[in-house]
Amino acid sequence: MNGSVVSMGVLTMLCWGVSAMFDKLALNRMSPKSFFYARLWLAAAIFLVPTVAFVAKRSDRAFAWDGQAVAFVMGSVGFTYLGMIFYYYALSSGAASKVVPFCAAYPAITFLCGLLVLKEPFSASALCGTLLVGAGTYLLTR
Repeated sequence: MNGSVVSMGVLTMLCWGVSAMFDKLALNRMSPKSFFYARLWLAAAIFLVPTVAFVAKRSDRAFAWDGQAVAFVMGSVGFTYLGMIFYYYALSSGAASKVVPFCAAYPAITFLCGLLVLKEPFSASALCGTLLVGAGTYLLTR
């Protein structure tokens, strides 16, 4: 990975780590379902204006996607938000220091999807990394 990828990854990790703290603080004061919808609507409101501005300045061809692309986007959004609601329910009743690492073990699933669905090449180092993710998750959540 190049420096740009690493720096963006570190920033992502920092943002998601701090975000989990705010998630837990909010979930101490509201139900997971209320929090899910509050976040969904807030995100929609924040991103709606720039999206409308982008579409208004571009031709319609900027959004000329084929049916498979639309299906993949819907799958991405669907699984992302479904995972979020499950995460909020887990976080609302568990310790953030245990729930977050457990839920963040998803690279193991991505590794399997990469091999089985995306037909990415197998590597021993990726397998070792996946096993380490599992071991780290176990140690952080016991």
